[in-house]
Amino acid sequence: MPQLQVLRVGRELNPLLDREVVSAILVLPKLERLSMDLPLDQSFVQDFVGSRSPAVIMPSITHLEIAFLNGHTLATATLLDGMSVLEELTLTLRSTDEEVVAILDPAFFSVVAALPSISSVDVRLAASTTFPCHGLAIIAAQESMRHLTISGNQHGLPQRHGHIQLKADDLLSSPMSIKFLEALESLNVSLPMQVTHDEATAIIHAVIAISPSHLRLFELEVDEATSFGWPSGEDWESVWATAEPGDVPVEQVDIV
Repeated sequence: MPQLQVLRVGRELNPLLDREVVSAILVLPKLERLSMDLPLDQSFVQDFVGSRSPAVIMPSITHLEIAFLNGHTLATATLLDGMSVLEELTLTLRSTDEEVVAILDPAFFSVVAALPSISSVDVRLAASTTFPCHGLAIIAAQESMRHLTISGNQHGLPQRHGHIQLKADDLLSSPMSIKFLEALESLNVSLPMQVTHDEATAIIHAVIAISPSHLRLFELEVDEATSFGWPSGEDWESVWATAEPGDVPVEQVDIV
Protein backbone atom coordinates (compact mmCIF):
# COMPACT_ATOMS: atom_id res chain seq x y z
CA MET A 1 0.00 0.00 0.00
CA PRO A 2 2.49 2.68 -1.11
CA GLN A 3 -0.15 5.45 -1.01
CA LEU A 4 -0.97 4.87 2.69
CA GLN A 5 -0.85 8.13 4.64
CA VAL A 6 -2.14 7.25 8.14
CA LEU A 7 -1.43 4.03 10.08
CA ARG A 8 -2.10 3.03 13.66
CA VAL A 9 -0.75 -0.35 14.75
CA GLY A 10 -2.21 -1.18 18.16
CA ARG A 11 -0.72 -3.29 20.93
CA GLU A 12 -2.88 -6.27 20.01
CA LEU A 13 -0.89 -6.66 16.79
CA ASN A 14 2.55 -6.60 18.44
CA PRO A 15 2.98 -10.41 18.27
CA LEU A 16 2.67 -10.20 14.48
CA LEU A 17 5.28 -7.50 13.99
CA ASP A 18 8.59 -9.10 13.15
CA ARG A 19 11.60 -7.16 11.85
CA GLU A 20 10.55 -7.51 8.23
CA VAL A 21 7.08 -6.09 8.85
CA VAL A 22 8.34 -3.16 10.97
CA SER A 23 11.00 -2.36 8.37
CA ALA A 24 8.35 -2.29 5.63
CA ILE A 25 6.23 0.13 7.68
CA LEU A 26 9.11 2.50 8.35
CA VAL A 27 9.86 2.96 4.64
CA LEU A 28 6.30 3.61 3.41
CA PRO A 29 6.91 6.62 1.13
CA LYS A 30 3.64 8.55 1.66
CA LEU A 31 3.06 7.79 5.34
CA GLU A 32 2.47 11.02 7.29
CA ARG A 33 1.05 9.75 10.58
CA LEU A 34 2.29 6.61 12.32
CA SER A 35 1.36 5.21 15.71
CA MET A 36 3.06 1.94 16.67
CA ASP A 37 3.11 0.40 20.14
CA LEU A 38 5.77 -2.28 19.59
CA PRO A 39 8.92 -1.22 21.53
CA LEU A 40 12.01 -1.10 19.30
CA ASP A 41 15.55 -1.73 20.47
CA GLN A 42 19.11 -0.80 19.59
CA SER A 43 19.82 -4.01 17.67
CA PHE A 44 16.88 -3.60 15.30
CA VAL A 45 17.56 0.08 14.65
CA GLN A 46 21.25 -0.46 13.91
CA ASP A 47 20.47 -3.18 11.38
CA PHE A 48 17.58 -1.22 9.86
CA VAL A 49 19.40 2.10 9.49
CA GLY A 50 22.66 0.48 8.44
CA SER A 51 21.10 -1.24 5.44
CA ARG A 52 19.06 1.69 4.03
CA SER A 53 19.55 5.16 2.68
CA PRO A 54 18.45 7.86 5.13
CA ALA A 55 16.24 9.31 2.38
CA VAL A 56 13.88 6.31 2.43
CA ILE A 57 13.42 6.09 6.23
CA MET A 58 10.05 7.64 7.20
CA PRO A 59 10.50 10.36 4.55
CA SER A 60 7.02 11.92 4.94
CA ILE A 61 6.29 11.40 8.65
CA THR A 62 4.98 14.54 10.38
CA HIS A 63 3.30 12.88 13.39
CA LEU A 64 5.00 9.94 15.07
CA GLU A 65 4.04 7.86 18.11
CA ILE A 66 6.65 5.20 18.78
CA ALA A 67 8.04 3.15 21.66
CA PHE A 68 11.52 2.00 22.66
CA LEU A 69 12.80 -0.24 25.39
CA ASN A 70 14.06 1.65 28.42
CA GLY A 71 17.81 2.19 28.07
CA HIS A 72 17.73 2.11 24.26
CA THR A 73 17.38 5.84 23.64
CA LEU A 74 20.50 5.95 21.48
CA ALA A 75 18.40 3.90 19.07
CA THR A 76 15.73 6.61 19.27
CA ALA A 77 18.25 9.25 18.27
CA THR A 78 19.58 7.08 15.46
CA LEU A 79 16.12 6.57 13.99
CA LEU A 80 14.96 10.19 14.35
CA ASP A 81 18.12 11.81 13.05
CA GLY A 82 17.43 13.69 9.83
CA MET A 83 13.61 13.58 9.95
CA SER A 84 13.24 17.05 8.50
CA VAL A 85 9.42 17.15 8.34
CA LEU A 86 8.63 15.65 11.75
CA GLU A 87 6.40 18.03 13.70
CA GLU A 88 4.94 16.01 16.58
CA LEU A 89 6.71 13.24 18.50
CA THR A 90 5.28 10.99 21.21
CA LEU A 91 7.95 8.70 22.61
CA THR A 92 7.14 5.96 25.12
CA LEU A 93 9.93 4.16 26.99
CA ARG A 94 8.90 0.66 28.05
CA SER A 95 10.31 -0.81 31.24
CA THR A 96 12.41 -3.92 30.87
CA ASP A 97 11.89 -6.94 33.09
CA GLU A 98 15.06 -6.07 34.99
CA GLU A 99 13.85 -2.51 35.67
CA VAL A 100 17.38 -1.23 35.23
CA VAL A 101 17.75 2.47 35.88
CA ALA A 102 18.61 4.08 32.56
CA ILE A 103 19.72 7.52 31.51
CA LEU A 104 18.42 9.07 28.31
CA ASP A 105 21.35 9.14 25.91
CA PRO A 106 22.71 12.67 25.33
CA ALA A 107 22.33 12.11 21.58
CA PHE A 108 18.56 11.95 22.06
CA PHE A 109 18.42 15.56 23.25
CA SER A 110 20.76 16.80 20.53
CA VAL A 111 18.85 15.08 17.73
CA VAL A 112 15.38 16.16 18.89
CA ALA A 113 16.53 19.75 19.44
CA ALA A 114 17.96 19.80 15.90
CA LEU A 115 14.78 18.61 14.15
CA PRO A 116 13.89 21.66 12.05
CA SER A 117 10.09 21.26 12.07
CA ILE A 118 9.52 19.85 15.56
CA SER A 119 6.87 21.71 17.56
CA SER A 120 5.50 19.11 20.00
CA VAL A 121 7.30 16.50 22.11
CA ASP A 122 5.66 14.15 24.60
CA VAL A 123 8.07 11.79 26.37
CA ARG A 124 6.46 9.06 28.46
CA LEU A 125 9.09 7.69 30.77
CA ALA A 126 9.49 4.25 32.22
CA ALA A 127 9.40 4.45 36.00
CA SER A 128 13.15 3.91 36.33
CA THR A 129 14.36 6.44 33.76
CA THR A 130 16.60 9.33 34.77
CA PHE A 131 17.99 12.17 32.71
CA PRO A 132 19.88 15.46 33.11
CA CYS A 133 17.96 18.74 33.18
CA HIS A 134 20.40 20.26 30.68
CA GLY A 135 19.09 17.96 27.94
CA LEU A 136 15.51 18.84 28.77
CA ALA A 137 16.33 22.54 28.61
CA ILE A 138 17.96 22.14 25.19
CA ILE A 139 14.76 20.64 23.76
CA ALA A 140 12.61 23.29 25.43
CA ALA A 141 14.77 26.03 23.92
CA GLN A 142 14.03 24.89 20.35
CA GLU A 143 12.52 27.97 18.68
CA SER A 144 9.54 26.19 17.12
CA MET A 145 8.64 24.19 20.25
CA ARG A 146 5.05 24.85 21.33
CA HIS A 147 4.31 21.80 23.48
CA LEU A 148 6.67 19.84 25.71
CA THR A 149 5.43 17.21 28.15
CA ILE A 150 7.31 14.71 30.30
CA SER A 151 5.20 12.09 32.03
CA GLY A 152 5.54 8.68 33.62
CA ASN A 153 4.36 5.43 32.08
CA GLN A 154 4.63 1.91 33.42
CA HIS A 155 2.78 -1.12 32.07
CA GLY A 156 0.69 1.19 29.91
CA LEU A 157 -0.54 3.26 32.86
CA PRO A 158 0.35 6.95 33.26
CA GLN A 159 2.26 7.72 36.44
CA ARG A 160 4.04 10.71 37.95
CA HIS A 161 7.50 9.31 37.44
CA GLY A 162 10.79 10.13 35.83
CA HIS A 163 13.55 10.89 38.25
CA ILE A 164 15.73 13.92 37.81
CA GLN A 165 18.66 14.87 40.00
CA LEU A 166 19.22 18.61 39.90
CA LYS A 167 22.77 19.91 40.17
CA ALA A 168 23.55 23.58 40.41
CA ASP A 169 26.19 23.70 37.66
CA ASP A 170 23.93 21.69 35.31
CA LEU A 171 20.95 23.93 36.00
CA LEU A 172 22.86 27.20 35.66
CA SER A 173 24.44 26.10 32.37
CA SER A 174 21.04 25.14 30.94
CA PRO A 175 19.11 27.49 28.63
CA MET A 176 16.24 28.05 31.08
CA SER A 177 12.84 28.98 29.65
CA ILE A 178 9.20 28.85 30.71
CA LYS A 179 8.75 25.62 28.70
CA PHE A 180 11.69 24.09 30.55
CA LEU A 181 10.26 25.03 33.96
CA GLU A 182 6.83 23.69 33.00
CA ALA A 183 8.35 20.38 31.88
CA LEU A 184 10.43 20.23 35.05
CA GLU A 185 7.21 20.64 37.02
CA SER A 186 5.87 17.33 35.70
CA LEU A 187 8.86 15.35 36.95
CA ASN A 188 9.72 13.81 40.27
CA VAL A 189 12.64 16.04 41.26
CA SER A 190 15.02 14.78 43.91
CA LEU A 191 15.30 17.52 46.53
CA PRO A 192 16.94 19.37 48.14
CA MET A 193 19.69 20.72 45.88
CA GLN A 194 23.08 21.14 47.52
CA VAL A 195 24.35 24.59 46.53
CA THR A 196 26.73 27.32 47.55
CA HIS A 197 25.47 30.76 48.51
CA ASP A 198 26.45 32.18 45.09
CA GLU A 199 24.73 29.31 43.24
CA ALA A 200 21.56 29.76 45.27
CA THR A 201 21.52 33.46 44.47
CA ALA A 202 22.07 32.83 40.76
CA ILE A 203 19.33 30.17 40.57
CA ILE A 204 16.81 32.35 42.37
CA HIS A 205 17.51 35.34 40.12
CA ALA A 206 17.34 33.18 36.95
CA VAL A 207 14.00 31.59 37.86
CA ILE A 208 12.42 34.86 39.03
CA ALA A 209 13.38 36.48 35.73
CA ILE A 210 11.38 33.81 33.87
CA SER A 211 8.52 32.79 36.18
CA PRO A 212 8.54 33.65 39.91
CA SER A 213 5.80 31.10 40.64
CA HIS A 214 8.13 28.27 39.60
CA LEU A 215 10.43 28.96 42.53
CA ARG A 216 8.20 26.47 44.37
CA LEU A 217 9.92 23.70 42.39
CA PHE A 218 13.26 24.31 44.06
CA GLU A 219 14.49 23.51 47.53
CA LEU A 220 18.01 24.84 48.00
CA GLU A 221 20.25 23.68 50.82
CA VAL A 222 23.14 26.09 51.21
CA ASP A 223 26.42 24.75 52.53
CA GLU A 224 27.52 27.85 54.43
CA ALA A 225 30.94 26.45 55.25
CA THR A 226 31.68 26.02 51.56
CA SER A 227 30.16 29.35 50.65
CA PHE A 228 32.05 31.50 53.10
CA GLY A 229 35.26 29.56 53.59
CA TRP A 230 34.33 28.41 57.09
CA PRO A 231 35.67 25.07 58.32
CA SER A 232 33.34 22.17 57.55
CA GLY A 233 32.16 19.60 60.06
CA GLU A 234 34.83 17.23 58.76
CA ASP A 235 37.47 19.90 59.29
CA TRP A 236 36.45 20.37 62.92
CA GLU A 237 36.42 16.60 63.53
CA SER A 238 39.95 16.45 62.18
CA VAL A 239 41.03 19.24 64.54
CA TRP A 240 39.64 17.51 67.60
CA ALA A 241 41.04 14.13 66.56
CA THR A 242 44.60 15.44 66.24
CA ALA A 243 44.60 17.88 69.15
CA GLU A 244 46.94 17.19 72.03
CA PRO A 245 45.78 17.62 75.64
CA GLY A 246 46.13 21.27 76.56
CA ASP A 247 45.95 22.46 72.93
CA VAL A 248 42.29 23.38 73.37
CA PRO A 249 41.96 25.37 76.62
CA VAL A 250 38.16 25.58 76.47
CA GLU A 251 35.58 23.28 77.96
CA GLN A 252 32.80 23.70 75.42
CA VAL A 253 32.44 24.93 71.84
CA ASP A 254 29.09 25.29 70.08
CA ILE A 255 29.13 25.82 66.31
CA VAL A 256 25.74 26.65 64.77
